[in-house]
Amino acid sequence: MKHDDQCEGDLFCHCERRADLERQRAGRRGMRKGMRTATDHAESEDPGWSDRAVLTVAACVAANPHPDRDGLIAPEIRNWCYEHGLDRPASEHAWGGVMKRARTQGIIVRTNRQRWYGDETIHSSPSSIWEAA
Repeated sequence: MKHDDQCEGDLFCHCERRADLERQRAGRRGMRKGMRTATDHAESEDPGWSDRAVLTVAACVAANPHPDRDGLIAPEIRNWCYEHGLDRPASEHAWGGVMKRARTQGIIVRTNRQRWYGDETIHSSPSSIWEAA
């Protein structure tokens, strides 16, 4: 990290904050590129899959298959979609783009809550809770 004359290498200087922001921006660019790549791959294997997935997500949140809980997490939404006829994508990573589209289209909203979820693929991690918009 190259510091300028004003900060004198202070740990919380504006140079460090600027570098942190650049890393965050690079991370978001990488995330968007990864979502596009996974969605493009799913579409190349099964044209129209992402459109069908977004429609099935809308049906899922409308049906709210878990009324005893507050909202749904992405793995529950995915499983509901599969149980209701949606084919699996070429890569499960394609769901990131689907969830983002459903959010930007006003189908779902992410709450500020999370629920721990674990299975053989994602082990145990916090998952965002989604609700119908």
